[in-house]
Amino acid sequence: MKVRVSLCLLGLALSNSSCSKVEENNVAPANMNTVQTAENQSATPVSNRSAEIVESKSPSNPRDPVVFDGKNYVKKSGWSVPPHNDTYVDDAYPEDAAKGTTKVGKAVKVSTIHYIYNIPWIYSETFSFDGSGLDYLKGKIESKYFTELRANGKIFMYTIPGRKVTGLPANIEPHEDPFVYQIQDRDGDGIYETLLSGGQDIIVPNWVFK
Repeated sequence: MKVRVSLCLLGLALSNSSCSKVEENNVAPANMNTVQTAENQSATPVSNRSAEIVESKSPSNPRDPVVFDGKNYVKKSGWSVPPHNDTYVDDAYPEDAAKGTTKVGKAVKVSTIHYIYNIPWIYSETFSFDGSGLDYLKGKIESKYFTELRANGKIFMYTIPGRKVTGLPANIEPHEDPFVYQIQDRDGDGIYETLLSGGQDIIVPNWVFK
């Protein structure tokens, strides 16, 4: 009898121990899932950009080679789009400062918004190009303002003035001549792949009318 009672007590002890472990294992993953969900929610980016602004997509390959199509410089992954944060609009700049046409020469109303940075935008373009036509874009660049061009309420182009600041100490003003360049989204995918060569009329792409 003593042996049978001892065995029964031993069986109960083992049973309680195994149940306790199952309960602990069931609780732990639930707590972990809760923590992960909270972390994921806190990491969700919040955009303050206007819904009508076509945001540039992140380049899938920032080292895409630049192709010169005989008139413009095309970079498949896109040229850097000026950020709109920490800017203010220059109301003194005329809204009709640019004239545009369609590919067939029909006049198009183009509106312009001139943004000024509170703190200059410092950036670098990453690209490979065999020719010498894009030397001015190599290295670190400073832009203090930019112009946004719209047609039919849609942004299709940016005009960006810049000045190279590569290799200069922070307390020395840039000394290279300033320049202006224009980038355009030709197909409406949010990637500004086309850098226009100088002296061209503004051709408004067809996608803005759809």
